[in-house]
Amino acid sequence: MKKDNSSNNKYVNIDSKLSIILYVNENNVKDFLETAENFARKNLKGITFTKLRKFYDYVDKISTKDKNWFVKFGYLKPMVAYHYGKERKNQGLSNLKILIDKVFENINKEKDENKRKYMFKNFKMFFEAVVAYKRYIEGK
Repeated sequence: MKKDNSSNNKYVNIDSKLSIILYVNENNVKDFLETAENFARKNLKGITFTKLRKFYDYVDKISTKDKNWFVKFGYLKPMVAYHYGKERKNQGLSNLKILIDKVFENINKEKDENKRKYMFKNFKMFFEAVVAYKRYIEGK
């Protein structure tokens, strides 16, 4: 993905924003929200709100109190990949797949279970904000 250092760039660079997404706090919450809005605006063109909401609803139902929460989260990867496989030209699905893959990889690298849960909860908040901004941008 291209870097997001000007308003003319097409995509938000997820690699440079992962620490903000996974470790949101009072010092970076403004960047967190701006990243969510920019991701919804720049990276999700071509994906319908309904499809995005379907993926979010799946994530929202995952509770970190469930001992298999990470396995359930991992299943989101093939869910998104399936839809992207059906719509190869859909850049929004491609970008969502990249986001989910990178978040999964980063959470998977973390050995401390409490930190993993913290990172996942932050991703859920980010995904919720992205869905909200997508609705705001598209209207209805």
